[in-house]
This record gives sequence, structure tokens and C-alpha cells, in this order.
Amino acid sequence: MSALSRIPNQEFDRNVTAADLDERFLLIGKLDGSLSAVYIKNGLQVFSVKISETEITAVCCEKHEEQEHEDNQVFYAGDISGNVFVTNKKGRILNKVHLLEGGISAIVNWS
Repeated sequence: MSALSRIPNQEFDRNVTAADLDERFLLIGKLDGSLSAVYIKNGLQVFSVKISETEITAVCCEKHEEQEHEDNQVFYAGDISGNVFVTNKKGRILNKVHLLEGGISAIVNWS
């Protein structure tokens, strides 16, 4: 089992507003509206993209089981404006929906 005592990436030292992890990834939402993911095993960056003009307030990792390929990771992020974004492992936005007039405070994976 991997043990990561410190992420070898200075990008996450400040402005982190949301975080989630699964068995492979650490997902970080930041104050500037960007979303980043790193591998837990070695700390290498998977992607870092700006997806919103406002603060990211909630993030969630989920393995997408419906696809035929084994590595179909999707990531969810919500911002303070009430938008929810779905991105793939390359950081590309797959979907965006406006849910609330307030901020998204949590995204829960029930699987």
C-alpha cells in the first residue's frame, strides 16, 4: 500500500477550498476556480484546469462503471455560484449544470 506523507507539488500549499480522494486520485478544488488531480501513489499531477470563474466549494471522485474501458475516471466539482461540473481524467469538462442559486456545499458518492 502506498503512503504519501506530503504531496510533492507546491501548487497545493494554499488556496485549497475542497478536497476528496479515492483509491487512486487526490482531487483538489481551489479558490481561483481551478480543479486539480494528482495520483496518490507518487504525487504526479494528472491535470490542473480552470473550470469556473468562482471558488470551487465541493469535489468528488468517482469511478465510472458503465463504460467498457477500465480507466474511465470522472470527477465532480461544485462552485459557489451553484454550478456542478463533470470532468474526465484529462480535465476536460464533460457536462455542466446550474443547480442552485447558492453554493454547492457537498457532492457525495453513494456507491
